[in-house]
Amino acid sequence: MQKDWSENVVPSTWLESSQRTPIKTIDWLRESEVKHSRLAMLAVAGWVAVDLGLRFPGEKFAEIPNSFAAHDLAAKNGSLG
Repeated sequence: MQKDWSENVVPSTWLESSQRTPIKTIDWLRESEVKHSRLAMLAVAGWVAVDLGLRFPGEKFAEIPNSFAAHDLAAKNGSLG
């Protein structure tokens, strides 16, 4: 059984969804893919920037040597939620 991607979607996050125009499912998926790929590109750019030496101001951040150490420190402090 194949999925019919031409169906309409009204996201549950929309308030008063009866007054909004539904979106085609394939359009919704395309927009989600673009958003997630852009976030992934920003994450990689941040990882590279930290490993090249870019730090937030302050002594707290200056002592972290690389992104792996930052991950371990965040996991130890419980801030990876």
